[in-house]
Amino acid sequence: EGGDTAVLFSSHITSDLDRVADYITFIQDGVLRISETKEEVLERHALVKGDVDLLTEATRPLFAGIVTGDFGFVGLTIDVEAVRDAFDGESFVVDRATLEDVVFYTGRGAGWPPFFSSSGKSERSSLSGIGSMCSASSSWPLYRP
Repeated sequence: EGGDTAVLFSSHITSDLDRVADYITFIQDGVLRISETKEEVLERHALVKGDVDLLTEATRPLFAGIVTGDFGFVGLTIDVEAVRDAFDGESFVVDRATLEDVVFYTGRGAGWPPFFSSSGKSERSSLSGIGSMCSASSSWPLYRP
């Protein structure tokens, strides 16, 4: 309440983090991926949904992680404007990302920054690489790069 205490809470259960976290730190395979306030994490990330034909060598690097299927694709981005520019004139949907979305899609990404490699290889076949999701519940960040 008073901001004098920090609690380190490590969990992959994002509903717990939604309820108690002020700051989110995401560590994957020993690499710091995210360390921001929960509000910054949620404001920065968006889900983009569209036809799989929109995914090209040029557009895949715009996404942290991508899931494709018969429905099309869903991808996590931190640059909605770049996606809008790349998909100019095409039909797609942009939705707010939840903390669970950020964890899921970031876990599918290949590196940092911003969550994907320069080669655009942003998909993984499993979530085995997801590390710890931690939060510091206080008025100051436990760690800020």
